[in-house]
Amino acid sequence: MKFNVIGLLWFSCFSVWAFSVSDYSADTLFGTYENSIFQVRIIDVHSGNQSVIGTGFLIEDGARLATNYHVISPVINKPEQYRIEIIKEGVTYEMAIVSFDVVHDLAVLTSKQSTPLGQGIRLSDRLLKKGVTLYSIGNPHDIGMTVVDGTYNGLVEHQFLDLIHFSGAINPGMSGGPTINNQGEVVGINVATSGDQIGFLVPVDKLKQLLQNRDKHQNYYDLMLDQIAAFSHRAIDEILNKPWPSEAMGDAQVVGKVSESMSCWGHSRNRKEVGLYTIAKGCSNKDQIYISQQFHTGFIEYEFQHFKAQTWDPLVFYRYVTGKLSGAVPGNKAGKDDVGNYVCEISVVGTPVLSFEKKVNYCVRSYKKIKGLYDIFYLAVSIDRENTALMEHYTLAGVTEVAANRFLNRFIESSSWQ
Repeated sequence: MKFNVIGLLWFSCFSVWAFSVSDYSADTLFGTYENSIFQVRIIDVHSGNQSVIGTGFLIEDGARLATNYHVISPVINKPEQYRIEIIKEGVTYEMAIVSFDVVHDLAVLTSKQSTPLGQGIRLSDRLLKKGVTLYSIGNPHDIGMTVVDGTYNGLVEHQFLDLIHFSGAINPGMSGGPTINNQGEVVGINVATSGDQIGFLVPVDKLKQLLQNRDKHQNYYDLMLDQIAAFSHRAIDEILNKPWPSEAMGDAQVVGKVSESMSCWGHSRNRKEVGLYTIAKGCSNKDQIYISQQFHTGFIEYEFQHFKAQTWDPLVFYRYVTGKLSGAVPGNKAGKDDVGNYVCEISVVGTPVLSFEKKVNYCVRSYKKIKGLYDIFYLAVSIDRENTALMEHYTLAGVTEVAANRFLNRFIESSSWQ
């Protein structure tokens, strides 16, 4: 079934793009979904105006509505300042949060009036084949409900979390809306875009799992703790429960790609005019767990830099390398209200087995609201050669103390001179 844009029509109280279809008329298509899909509005209670907009759709018997966590996150983080509303047939309904999955960016809402709002859209059980056409529905840029057709391209590679790659335009305001197949079933939930017709969907199975879970947590941050800790343990397990490849890097041996859920890069530069040769390489995941606009977690990265300047004075070389270290920063985004200051321990590590001696800075900062999670910032540089140095760095964002220690014990012994 192919949708082709033919014009701008108005149905009920919102505007939509109309399409010619082989199975449905435009009236039938939008008549089916217009009473099940809503703009989700986050209202600032002091100004009375909307601060964030997204999309949501009715599920099950119509008493609950699905959307993205990031759409309703202001209410999670500042409940005294924001509320959630939808409008149906000119009537405003205030919505309450039933539960959410911060890792997979999903939320389930219900009306505070506790009455069904319409007919729920069926959640698909069908397996998708690459190349099939899907239809994403949402309210982009607050201009009205829109249907965008695109292609299913399977799951995104090189990350721990499952995301569907959808070749269609998912624009701001469409977040949380459904993407449906030609049977009219939800197969994914709109979540993000990289532009140029590259969109991302949360697989519908993640929504089904959220609906099956019974939330017994005392507060939202305890729920986040359990969800993020489960993700980080799963990711660290995947990294640690297999042999690590060792790769040559100048005069050193360093860790290669430790998981197919990560992507790696590298480059080198030979500055012959100043007698300096540098190599850099590293790996990271693409996963970013959105907690708030100022706070992201779930990030894992490690990287190495090799410096060699045989003709330099050793003191000048040391100052150059330490200057490079001062510019290192953690890979995730967090504000002062989200995390504490880094607390660092400095030590010298070296063993005859590794034939490698290094100065290690191991820094930890704790999460203020999600107690029990930490960011780790590790930075080390070799100190046993005068004109050659190896720098190591890694960031772990949103890990427990147990997971952090497991990773440190493996990583700290992984590099050596050849």
